[in-house]
Amino acid sequence: MKKIILSICLILWIIWWNNFVLSYFFSDSSIKIDDKVSNIVFIDDINNKSNVVSFKSSKNISDYKIYSVCNISSKFVKKEAKLYYFDLEFLDNKCNNWNIYLNNDEWDIILNTNIKLKIISKVDLLKILLDLSNEELKNIYNKILVRKNKYRFYHNVDKNSYNLSLLKKNYKFNQYKYLLDLIWEILEKRDNKYLVPISGYKISRELNKLPNTWRPYRSKYTDWIHHWWDVVAWLWHEVIALDDWIIVRVVNDWKWSDFDKINYSIKSRDDEVKNLDILRWNQVWLKTMKWDLVFYSHLAKIYDNIRDWVFVEAWTPLWTIWVTWVPEKWYDDYHLHFPIHKNPYIIKKVWKYNYLDYMKWDWYFKWKSSRYILDHQNDIFYN
Repeated sequence: MKKIILSICLILWIIWWNNFVLSYFFSDSSIKIDDKVSNIVFIDDINNKSNVVSFKSSKNISDYKIYSVCNISSKFVKKEAKLYYFDLEFLDNKCNNWNIYLNNDEWDIILNTNIKLKIISKVDLLKILLDLSNEELKNIYNKILVRKNKYRFYHNVDKNSYNLSLLKKNYKFNQYKYLLDLIWEILEKRDNKYLVPISGYKISRELNKLPNTWRPYRSKYTDWIHHWWDVVAWLWHEVIALDDWIIVRVVNDWKWSDFDKINYSIKSRDDEVKNLDILRWNQVWLKTMKWDLVFYSHLAKIYDNIRDWVFVEAWTPLWTIWVTWVPEKWYDDYHLHFPIHKNPYIIKKVWKYNYLDYMKWDWYFKWKSSRYILDHQNDIFYN
């Protein structure tokens, strides 16, 4: 026990010493942070990717730069008494590191000038907004609109004046405008139909490829029910995004031995959906603008740009079709499986759903007859 305590003390001492050394050699008490235009950067919006930061210094720091691990540009723009103003701009939307520093060359970072900017991506916002109903979105929209109108006289400020008081109000206006535009985009797209996910093909009309058809050979380990549509196409045919959405899950490592994981002693709904997840093979889950969830299943090559928390626009090529089978049955037709599950809109669960929750959402046309589905599936698809 004594050795353990001594080891912990040694580790703590090393950490303290490292921090002391860093602070001593990479800080400069003659330079202090003064102000910044905004604490928030909406990284995907051209009007919100920049900032102005001021430092108070008793020495000339006009040749300094702002440092970030992200791809940025910075330049000194103005001196006023002891205040030095710097322009800062994020050059792409891939940054998620909130820390920036002043430095006087590529390696000499001044640690005590750390500024934390909260970087928010479009996907960060969609993660929350897409789980909200139209009514909730409209309520939020109206509240933000009131705030935006308070700053409407500052929508066109001379940024070259570097008057931080005016620039802050201009940034407020632009940030509220960005949020309003995004919410309005979601509301507009919720009125649109879905694309057929394989270009040039139509949604199936064969009874055995519609939602709710029976699958008795799966009775030992699922709910027997086909939850989705099948679209028959050629092997390796390209699959497209049927809507604008964000990717919430990618399964790209399925193997035949995964069938050994099927639980044939099901005791709960969780057991059933876990088994169904195995039957989907490689798959991609997508949260649409309508706040539905789509499971693209039985996939071959999933393209490299497809990964969790990526925003994808409709018509974007995503992956290709593969052969599909289940433990008891071989299929000699190549097709894409895709159910569309409807968000139940539970406000306390916004952005707290897990993958089992998603699979237990009701699917489109649940318990509807095949005749009803055939008569109404064009209500939701451009076919």
